[in-house]
Amino acid sequence: MGGSKEKSKSGTMPSKKKGTAGVSSKASAKTASKRNTRSAQRERLDDPLGSDDDDQEQVVDNDEDENVDDPMEAVSEDEDNVKEKKTRASKPDTRTQEEIDADNRKKSARRNAKARRRGYRLIAKRAGYSINPQWASIDGSVDVAVPISTTNEAIRACKWAPAVTDKPAFGGFTEFEERMALSHESLPKSAARVLHKNGEQYLRRLTAQTVQSSMDQLKTRATVSMVAAVTRPLKRVQKYSFVAPHGLVRYSQGSAKGLRLQYLDGESKDLEKEDALHKLQKSAAKEIATQAGALKDGKLVEYTEAKKKLSEIREQAAKKGLLG
Repeated sequence: MGGSKEKSKSGTMPSKKKGTAGVSSKASAKTASKRNTRSAQRERLDDPLGSDDDDQEQVVDNDEDENVDDPMEAVSEDEDNVKEKKTRASKPDTRTQEEIDADNRKKSARRNAKARRRGYRLIAKRAGYSINPQWASIDGSVDVAVPISTTNEAIRACKWAPAVTDKPAFGGFTEFEERMALSHESLPKSAARVLHKNGEQYLRRLTAQTVQSSMDQLKTRATVSMVAAVTRPLKRVQKYSFVAPHGLVRYSQGSAKGLRLQYLDGESKDLEKEDALHKLQKSAAKEIATQAGALKDGKLVEYTEAKKKLSEIREQAAKKGLLG
């Protein structure tokens, strides 16, 4: 009996080990295949940064596993109520065409929002802002793995100018004239790369400190006051200090729907001056565009006339105290 028990024990134990080893080997092989698949889909840090369209296409097609939505994100009623969906699917559709179009627009907007978030998440991960140690960098403002912005975006930022010239844009005529003139200047990519590299570090440092400030204040998002607090120490080296967008402040005071900002003491006189400034801005923008086009086409007479008219407008702004 003792020998038979020992034989039975010795006979059953190897069979259990063999079964366990077989299951574990299958599980390990399956896990290894998943890791290989994910590693093949993962991008390398030294890959060149593509355009916005390439990033969007790559996110939608190839990066669905790693760029899933956050688990704590709020789910809409259409996505959450599965029972209502099934009940509605079993019955004939009694919605009107307007309701169908509205539902389709909501679905399209939701898909676009998800794709946009995945694209932002992909670019942030490639740039070093990730919890994964293979992607994260020590100091995002100095140790730049992959730039967030592109050279074309730097060119667009340098050449930006307000499209509506007869509305509040800046605090004075001088800044408006300089920014409008720069929008007509050519900026080759060789020079834009220098601005791009310096602007990349400036943007990263501004973003990191602003987000850190919002986390210290237990806020869910950054505000204008946080950005102003970060840029305030750089006032000495910046030509134009950042306080608040002048046009946005005036819109919030006079044209916004709902709750509006209050006017400060003495701002009524400033509004009268700004009306005269807007008229000068509109005339100056026209002359600056004429001057740039004449210089490009080699029309010296038109260039001289536009330059003379622009100097007269500048003198008018100086007499009224609108240079800023």
